[in-house]
Formats: sequence, structure tokens, C-alpha cells
Amino acid sequence: MSSQVFLHKDHIEIADAAGVTGVSVDITVNEEIDLSSVQPGNFWGEGGPDPMILVRQLGTTPHYRLAGGLPRGQISGDGAVFVVPGLPEDTRIDRVRILTQEGAVAWASGSRVPSYALGPDLPKHPELLQNFPNPFNPDTSIPFAVSEPARVTLKVYSSIGQVVRTLAEDRMDPGYYQVVWDGRDEMGKLVGSGIYLIRFQHASFVEVRKAMLLK
Repeated sequence: MSSQVFLHKDHIEIADAAGVTGVSVDITVNEEIDLSSVQPGNFWGEGGPDPMILVRQLGTTPHYRLAGGLPRGQISGDGAVFVVPGLPEDTRIDRVRILTQEGAVAWASGSRVPSYALGPDLPKHPELLQNFPNPFNPDTSIPFAVSEPARVTLKVYSSIGQVVRTLAEDRMDPGYYQVVWDGRDEMGKLVGSGIYLIRFQHASFVEVRKAMLLK
């Protein structure tokens, strides 16, 4: 699957989705907003089961999660996932998760959703591949492989060992994943040029690669 998520002034859209049972989108704004009027969009179709929609604030900062899921069945295609009237112009997608019927979760940080594969040719061992492009500005893709169901973390560190961004932190099923880092820290600010360390952990397996941001 290779999907994209787009932010519009009154809705959040997904394109090229395949076999989706649930979607959650974390958004960040510079002020608290009222999301009580959020409604499911046309992506979920008509005549089928209504999606379950959940909206909540994450922590004390203006950081919100919009989640929708089907009680049964799956959907492919394009359309508005959530209708969100009155989104501020500075709204930014921070993280996206897509759940498939097979239980796989695709992750992204930033506005693009990663690709992944399921089937007989699953990874035989966990692996962190080199990000691309590298050097990059402002965002880069980070591929990795999950060989068995396990808790996976993917974090970006500064050259002095400080955590810059957590890109993934969840239990994942076997498959090939690709996460996009948009060059921002946990507060949503663009980071400066330099060498960054990408640390991948799959159960007890750990691998680190270097990434260079050039502006």
C-alpha cells in the first residue's frame, strides 16, 4: 500500500488507501480549538456500517487525535476521512496511523503515510535501512523491516544523544515499513542542519544509522 494524507481547511483527506479498517491522525495547532463538530467524511462510504469516531486532546498542548474505525469490513479508495470545520491555517499533521484488516499498522510522521508489504515474502530478520534522500531537506523516508510481532521504536537523536523526535512506538506486525520524518522536533519546530542519529529497536534488536540534514 502507498497512501497519502492531505490537510484541507475543512477536512482531512486520504488517497490511494487499500484494505483500511481504521485511520487516526494526530494534528498540532498553536492554540486550543473546538473539535466537537468533527464528522466522518465520504471515505467511509454510504449504506454500510457507520464508522466509530473518537476525538481527544493529547496532553496539555494543542495536540489532538482524530480516529475513525469500522466495526466490520474494510474500505479502499480516496475521500475525506474527517470533516473538521474551522481548522486554523497553522494546523499541521503530526502523525498518521492506518490499520488494515490483517492487523498491520502503517506509520508516518508528517503528512505522508508509509508503504509496507504483507504476504509470503516477509522479512526474515529486523533491519533498519538507510534513509533517503540523504542528505535531505526538509524531510526524508526511513525504511525498516519487522520480522515478527514485537514492540518497535524508531527515534531521532541529536549528535549529542538528545531525543529529537519519536517517529514510531508501538507493537507492529511483520512487514516492510517506511516512515517519513519531516525534519521537526517533538514541539513541531524545524530542526537545524547537522548529523542526526536514527535509532531502531525491535524487541532486543537495535540498529542505528546516520542522517544528514542540509539547509
